[in-house]
Amino acid sequence: MDFRAPSTTPSSNPSSASGPPDGRPTTWPAGFAQETLDAFIDDYAKYFRGQVRVKDDTSVTAADIAAHHLILFGDPGSNQVLARVLSKLPLAWNARQLSIGGMSVDSAGHTIAMIYPNPLDPRRYVVLNSGHSFRRIDMAATNAALFPRLGDYAVLRLRQPMGQQSRARS
Repeated sequence: MDFRAPSTTPSSNPSSASGPPDGRPTTWPAGFAQETLDAFIDDYAKYFRGQVRVKDDTSVTAADIAAHHLILFGDPGSNQVLARVLSKLPLAWNARQLSIGGMSVDSAGHTIAMIYPNPLDPRRYVVLNSGHSFRRIDMAATNAALFPRLGDYAVLRLRQPMGQQSRARS
């Protein structure tokens, strides 16, 4: 089951830390978590012929946590469930910095994709900011190419909105 940030989005200014209207700070460019979730939902429907269950983070119940693995999109300022489990995960993440495995990076330009036993129910897992880690081209080709690409965690640098194609570098 996927649990996303509330439908309110932060300011469109990437350097803004004002976050959602309730005052929780967020460090990401507006729309990144939603774009990631939307791509996951679209890919899952097209290539796996199924529907992803989506629920706002503010509506998650104890029964949801006991019954489902949680795929959480957002950052600690935009997703209440992520904020709730954060202190029990092997990383530190605040409005300024994300740290894991001896590495620290600025939060405004980075995120984490991770899988870890759910601190709220160790029989389940939490997945942060990732559905599958293979590309659409792999899904369209053959299922032999559908294997995890990132390991248990990966720090990702945010360069541009997901919908924009990158330019070739020389």
